[in-house]
Amino acid sequence: MTKEVIIKQSLTEKTLTKVSMYILYSGRTKYYLLLVLFIFTFNATSAYWTGIEPAENELGFIPLITMIIVVVSLFFNLANRSKKSFKKNPRYYTNLVFTINETEFKTEGENFLNACKWEDLVKIKSTKKWHLIYFNKMQASIIDRSQLDTLQEGELKEIFNSIKSKIKVVN
Repeated sequence: MTKEVIIKQSLTEKTLTKVSMYILYSGRTKYYLLLVLFIFTFNATSAYWTGIEPAENELGFIPLITMIIVVVSLFFNLANRSKKSFKKNPRYYTNLVFTINETEFKTEGENFLNACKWEDLVKIKSTKKWHLIYFNKMQASIIDRSQLDTLQEGELKEIFNSIKSKIKVVN
């Protein structure tokens, strides 16, 4: 007999924004940003602390400041886009029904139904707050763990363990 979990939930703007940030910065992007930030910081501080007078054409701390501005503006831009997306299409985030079994993952909402076999998905990542089911590297369905009861959580864990041969499951 195939196990099946049916989850009904609605997401909030805040949750959507947090998950968007998590997905963006959980990949390689954060390492690239940190590397560039480190290089700019090292360059600027080494020139400053060695006492070498910068030539008129040297930039000094400008690349470091620019990098910080870019990172902060990326953060606010993503937060703003998440809020706009939520307001523009609330049907994709509210009153959702997820049906999860050992063969497929289904999402039902107002006027739409998506069904995917596990083999067609990239991975499942479980965090303290969410289960993220990735369609590609940057797009995932969000299952909010705070809206699950302990029985659903246990059944989901069993299903995720049983499909490890079909999809990458990261805890």
